[in-house]
Amino acid sequence: MVSGQCCCFIVSSCDKLVRGVTFDHKNLTFFIDVDIPHIYIEGNYLVEGKIFFAPIRGSGSFHVKLSK
Repeated sequence: MVSGQCCCFIVSSCDKLVRGVTFDHKNLTFFIDVDIPHIYIEGNYLVEGKIFFAPIRGSGSFHVKLSK
């Protein structure tokens, strides 16, 4: 099992289109359907665990750039 956490996100984008929003009052969760042609995310991560017998550990910063 591998567990991890991410924190300190910075998300930047332009040209957002919200298609729909639903809220589940019972579970206190919400879902937003958004069309984002370009997005940039950066933050920090921490991962610990095992895959089969191999230990996995890591931490650091990350950045992701996505587009259609």
